[in-house]
Amino acid sequence: MQVLMILSSALLRDTVEDTDTTFEELEEHFGKQITQYVREVTDDKKLKVTRKKLQIEHSGTISYGGKMIKYADKIQNMGSIISTVPCPFKPYEVAQGYMVWGKK
Repeated sequence: MQVLMILSSALLRDTVEDTDTTFEELEEHFGKQITQYVREVTDDKKLKVTRKKLQIEHSGTISYGGKMIKYADKIQNMGSIISTVPCPFKPYEVAQGYMVWGKK
């Protein structure tokens, strides 16, 4: 059951960041645990400059499921960037940046 909640949360991970959906609506439709995972991995997009720093500081306090969701999100983001033609970044630099972030 826990795995299904983590997978469901992973699919919903960007819902609050990218739509007008609220955490309250998520909880109403998907329950407290899934909403908690989504809360753990949702960034405040208003804080563009400090967002990555806050992610690193916050990473030590989130649950195992939240960490798995965040890592999967980073891997997916990296794949999307690298597969973009033409790639706006050098793939090696993107991969290296994500690995440095992951170590922190």
